[in-house]
Amino acid sequence: MKRGMNHPWKRGAGAAGLLALILGTSGCYRTPVYVNGSPTGPQSYVTLSHPNLYKAIVVTETRMSDLNGLLNAGVMLKSQSRKTQEFEYRFQWYDGAGIEVSDNKTHWRLDRLYAGEEKLISSVAPNERVVSFKTIIRRPEPVTR
Repeated sequence: MKRGMNHPWKRGAGAAGLLALILGTSGCYRTPVYVNGSPTGPQSYVTLSHPNLYKAIVVTETRMSDLNGLLNAGVMLKSQSRKTQEFEYRFQWYDGAGIEVSDNKTHWRLDRLYAGEEKLISSVAPNERVVSFKTIIRRPEPVTR
């Protein structure tokens, strides 16, 4: 796994890699993107969308496995902070062409990491077309109505 900005077009990662790079770099600063997988096979992307989270939380591993024909995705996080870190996360799913697969069950999930804690966050793809995923981690946002 590589930490920092990854340039998948240099490795020939194709449409899925380029899409994730474009989605992961929006904002006013360089969003860290963690990439795992091969340029020609399934890939996983994790973005930390807040500079303070980037300092406090480290992605130590991404996992992909088959669960009865569905992609089971996991991201191992480790707290680098002496304080409890609250965050929200969600998984986005992509087919073999790099197109996002809609999932009406996908929502932001609130979670926390205690000082020095390591935790696995995971989710199962909505259907069998999914071959890769992106996990977005952000600071909690207030609920608005």
